[in-house]
Amino acid sequence: MRTPCLALLPGLLFVTAPVAAQSRSLSPRPVEAASCDSGLRLLRLGSPPRSRDLRAVFDSIKDSTIISFMPLTIGERVHFHQGINWVSGVMNVGGHPPTALADLELDFMVESPAPVPAKERQLRFHVSDSLNLSLAGYAFPGVPSARGAPVDEHIVAMLPPDQAIEVLGAGQVQGTLGSVPFQLSDRERAGLQALVMYVRCGPK
Repeated sequence: MRTPCLALLPGLLFVTAPVAAQSRSLSPRPVEAASCDSGLRLLRLGSPPRSRDLRAVFDSIKDSTIISFMPLTIGERVHFHQGINWVSGVMNVGGHPPTALADLELDFMVESPAPVPAKERQLRFHVSDSLNLSLAGYAFPGVPSARGAPVDEHIVAMLPPDQAIEVLGAGQVQGTLGSVPFQLSDRERAGLQALVMYVRCGPK
């Protein structure tokens, strides 16, 4: 099974595998996605998504690029609450974009009184009346919040390219994580769409 890469804070930390084997420094940089007709058609968009929340880093040894979307900027104040605080995304592709799409890794930042049990990690997207996607999420070990008792935890799910396109091409992106309903914010949806556009169309 492929070990995921996880972007926790833009430009600050990438966790890749195997970390110990990497002696070089990989520093992600801000990027913007170009627009192309094939990308717009793929996502069923009339105009390109706008997002300044993308970061990318090229690994010359592995000949691959990690692109991440994180809906926070360095220094931006975060008001945590119980439930899903934000959704970020990562895609690891071969070479330099534009290139073929890879699996989209979605990372749900969840705060709860205790670590999320396995049965509450089931991710469901309600794309339309006729199309619903169900995925098994897995959790990185939760850590106690700096604010007290609640636990901050990352619940991660992998979407194959065709499923990612179905979800991100929907008018609204709604779903449930376990029993908790959610809807991607405009910023999250545009950022994840821009991530796909960056891979498909390359940088601006």
